[in-house]
Amino acid sequence: MSLLVNIADAVVVVLNGHAFSQAFTARRACRLSLDRGADLATLQVVAIPDGMAWELASRAKNQRDYGVQLVFLKAITPAGNMETEVPVLLTLVEEVADHMRAYPLAALSAQCIKVAMAPAAERGYIAEHLDEHRQFASALDLTFRVYA
Repeated sequence: MSLLVNIADAVVVVLNGHAFSQAFTARRACRLSLDRGADLATLQVVAIPDGMAWELASRAKNQRDYGVQLVFLKAITPAGNMETEVPVLLTLVEEVADHMRAYPLAALSAQCIKVAMAPAAERGYIAEHLDEHRQFASALDLTFRVYA
């Protein structure tokens, strides 16, 4: 199987094997499908393979960077208060970022070298999802480096 997909699968295993402040079960998907009927009452965390880049690291080694995007989705309850629910969800996103930063995927000889908010979620969440759908949506971009 593709190393990119294997890395995304390994991220899911790492996330599901750690106790965070909020419970969730991460899953991998090749693309995010926002089905209008999807149950977002429970927190959804999806790992999506997100690109590759290769560079020459030395005469004998290549540097390969593999991207995985982690998407966090949860509906804000109708009676819920965005001002209290969003900060709690942002705390979880930060916990995951801290946990994954510099995380080695030893079996794949991959090291997480960078964690960043995805471009649409620079403030920590996507404002349009809150405004239009009462959904918390956030995304982290993880970069894993492999030398081969």
